[in-house]
Amino acid sequence: MKVINIEDVSKTKRKLTLEIEPEDMQTEREEAYQELGKQAVLPGFRPGHVPRQMLEWRFDKDVRKEAFGEALQKAFEKATEDNKLHVVGRPDIDDEQIEKGQEEIVDSPVSLDITFEVVPEFEPADYKDQTIEVEEYEVQESDVDRIIQSTRERSAFYNTVDDRKTQKGDYLVVDVKATRDGEDVPGLSAKETMLSGLCEDEEPSDFEKAFLDREKGEEFEFDFTLPEDHPLVSEEGSNEIHVRAKVRQINQRTLPALDDEFAKDLGFDTVEAYREKVREDIEHYGKHVIEDRKRSKLIEQILDKTEVFVPAVLTQTNYIQMKWSRDMENRRYGRSDDSLSAEEKSALESETMFEAEQAAKQRLVLTRIAEEEKLEVSDDEYFQAMAARAAERGETNVDKYLAQIDRDGLEERYKESILLDKTVDWLVEHNEFKMVKPKKK
Repeated sequence: MKVINIEDVSKTKRKLTLEIEPEDMQTEREEAYQELGKQAVLPGFRPGHVPRQMLEWRFDKDVRKEAFGEALQKAFEKATEDNKLHVVGRPDIDDEQIEKGQEEIVDSPVSLDITFEVVPEFEPADYKDQTIEVEEYEVQESDVDRIIQSTRERSAFYNTVDDRKTQKGDYLVVDVKATRDGEDVPGLSAKETMLSGLCEDEEPSDFEKAFLDREKGEEFEFDFTLPEDHPLVSEEGSNEIHVRAKVRQINQRTLPALDDEFAKDLGFDTVEAYREKVREDIEHYGKHVIEDRKRSKLIEQILDKTEVFVPAVLTQTNYIQMKWSRDMENRRYGRSDDSLSAEEKSALESETMFEAEQAAKQRLVLTRIAEEEKLEVSDDEYFQAMAARAAERGETNVDKYLAQIDRDGLEERYKESILLDKTVDWLVEHNEFKMVKPKKK
């Protein structure tokens, strides 16, 4: 094997011209025939005793193809390693070159052009002994009040009322028959469906407003227009909906009084004791928030000051994964990007692509820092991290779980993830953080 030329196509792309010698091909060819001779089964011959001449007559074309591929792969790996090229993604080789090379290499050397993406050389910005400002996490009494209010709302009880009309905050049981251009709208029509917290939103919909000031058993009709972000909006047809409705039941929600009895139901002697526990929980949560802020601010500062061209293949891979995750989340919550306008879709795609590039840059920079600081993941660290992951997934047999990961070819991916987390922890330990007051909004 001989490297004829290495050309810089762009900041992150190289074109490598390799020459493969007949000897390279012959070595791989012999190894392929040795392996084939152990496994080949032909009529009239015992397994492992098929004559070489017969094997060549039956399988030479396939063997040469496999041998040439192996020789080319080894030559490419050696050439990129010798020249310290960090290859990412799949190399691009013209199929015609490969087919032609398989025929010609028997008699003479052949040269091939291989185009591939690389991680360019770069130096991470100053990443240790820096001072990073991090906003404090201040516990506000409004946060305490909000959590207590949320607890009261979860403890609310409901009374059926018959002696008044519906009002804001009621929980109603209603029948709805919705039509559009005379056709039923299944997504809106339902019998004995619940309307929760009537008109409690800051901007209640016209649909909800129509149920205000109604009596139990009252039947009525109204029209409303589907909002633009509604999943049932039609881009071509009418979005005017006619509704025939009936109020079957009016329920009034009553919150428990905020007194010592309420606190005792929650396991506290007094309301003040309960408030203090809520405040302590918020402070504990705040410590985790500060640690996350340290990590994110530190990484953000390093990335902002580090210049590196990110290979397009890494950005594209992250983009596909992020888009898939978003699609899965949309399905889970019954959402769809189809309801977005063209402008919103374009903005979302641009944002996703930027996040994908930043994620790739972060991976490259942290990996380089780990190399410079000689950080590695020991076998014990890998086992402990994967044991914790197995426990989170409800797996009781850690060895079986690790064996499955190895079979799936995911071990290196998990080790890289553990190493990147370890690198961030190292960075936090080797920098100073100055706590500052939160900026006023």
